Amino acid sequence: MYMKKIIARTFETITEKVRRFEGLHNGESCYIIGDGPSIKWFDLKALKNYPIFTLWGVQYHNEIRSKNWLYGMNTEPWWFYPLVRSNLDGVNWTGIWRNRIQNLDRRVIAQNKNVSFFVNLSCWPTLCGENIHFLYRYGKPLDYILARDLVDAGWSLYNGSLNTALYLSIFMGFKRAYLVGCDYTFETPVAGYWYLKGDAVRTDTGRNYNKDFFDVAKNYIDIITVTRDGGAPFLKSVTFEEHTGTRQILRANTDLLVDEVLSVIESCPKYRGKVY
Repeated sequence: MYMKKIIARTFETITEKVRRFEGLHNGESCYIIGDGPSIKWFDLKALKNYPIFTLWGVQYHNEIRSKNWLYGMNTEPWWFYPLVRSNLDGVNWTGIWRNRIQNLDRRVIAQNKNVSFFVNLSCWPTLCGENIHFLYRYGKPLDYILARDLVDAGWSLYNGSLNTALYLSIFMGFKRAYLVGCDYTFETPVAGYWYLKGDAVRTDTGRNYNKDFFDVAKNYIDIITVTRDGGAPFLKSVTFEEHTGTRQILRANTDLLVDEVLSVIESCPKYRGKVY
C-alpha cells in the first residue's frame, strides 16, 4: 500500500487532468456502448444525439463516427505495450503474445482528436497525447462520497470499463445513462462479442451481474439498459425499437468492421478461429 501511495503522489499531476470534466454535462443523458452481441441487431445511426462512451471494440464499429462520440474507455493494465500476457481460455495466463491490436488503438486515438480516451496509468510510459487521460485506482477519488459508497459495497475504483464509464459519467454530471450492448444486464443474460462471428449464447452467469455496483450508482444517476426484446432484473429497461423507433436487423461482424480490424482481432490468441 505504501508503494501505491508513492505512485499516486508521483503521478498526481497526470491523473488529476481528468478533473477538467467535472460537471461538464450537468443534467444531460449519455450512452455507454458495450461489446455484447446485441450490437449486431442495433443500427447505431438511429441512436439519439446523446454523448457516447465507448467500451473497448466499439471504437472500430463502422457507424460510431456518425454519432456524438466523445469518450473512449480502455482500462486494461499494460495494454499499450508490444508484448502482453495471453489467456487463451479467458481464465488462465498461458504465455506472451505480440499485441497488434494496440497499434490500431493508437491510430484511433491519433485520428480522433475530438474524443477523450481514458486509459490505465500503467500505459503512461508508452502512450501520450492531448486527448489521453490516465486513471489510477489508488489515486484521489474524483467524487469522495460516491467513492466511499462504492468501496463500502466492495468495489474498487476503475474496476472494469463499464463501471469506470458510469463513475466518470456521474462525475461529469450526467443525469441518465443508457447502456447499449451490455447484455449481461438483460432479464435473460447472453454472452459473446459483437465483433466475433455467430450470435448470442444464453448464460446464467450474469444474472446478478454488477448488481451491487449498480445499486450504488443508481443513487447518483438513472441507468437504463437497452435490450432487444425483454426487460432487466434490477435496472430500468427499454427495447431498442421503443427507444429509437427503428426495426432491429441482424448483421454479421463482417458487416460492421473493416477487414483490417477483423484480421488483427483474429491475431489475438483468445479470438483465433472466432472471427471468420
